[in-house]
Amino acid sequence: MTVGRLGRALYFGLPGNPYAAGITFSQIAKPALRRAAGLMEEPDTWLPAVAGFTYARATGRREYVPVRWDCRDTFGRPVLTRLGQGASASMSPSAMAMGIAVIPPEIGMVKPGQALTVEPLCE
Repeated sequence: MTVGRLGRALYFGLPGNPYAAGITFSQIAKPALRRAAGLMEEPDTWLPAVAGFTYARATGRREYVPVRWDCRDTFGRPVLTRLGQGASASMSPSAMAMGIAVIPPEIGMVKPGQALTVEPLCE
């Protein structure tokens, strides 16, 4: 990703695959464009959730994964099902997703019951 200015305009060079471009736009470019336009920040839409899946990964970077949920735990949190195998260029998991879960950089193994947050894509 690149960020810069072309004259007075902000420039964002987004990643080449659609899923990564969408995540980068929503998490970095959109908030910056709203601030530059003098608009108020959008309200935080991230909700507490729990993993209903196991996922081993390398630590050190935040990861955004497409998810669905069909049930809630006893606290009312969505129990998430991870979609796809992590190929960021694959569009079918994104098309089926109800939301995007964030896995913090310090978590290397996601296990069922792990507290996560999810941003719903639909209401």
